[in-house]
Amino acid sequence: MAFNICVNLYVKEVEKEVDFFRSIGFLEIERHKMENSDSVVIAPLSDGNTFLQIWDIEFIKKVSPEVANDKPSLLFTVDNIEE
Repeated sequence: MAFNICVNLYVKEVEKEVDFFRSIGFLEIERHKMENSDSVVIAPLSDGNTFLQIWDIEFIKKVSPEVANDKPSLLFTVDNIEE
């Protein structure tokens, strides 16, 4: 059975967050316009099954306030940190 994992991140500045993840090698997979903000799906691999979806926190507070304060814990590992 195949499945995908998507972690939602609620942030103040979507573009700055996307820029950060791009700087460490993530790829933009999809971009969605949600009212006046963007939601961006990024991933470490273009053909992987694990994604991060970055949302504007103000949009989430408006449409789904019960999850707006949820904070994920993410751990990234690499073989060689010096790279």
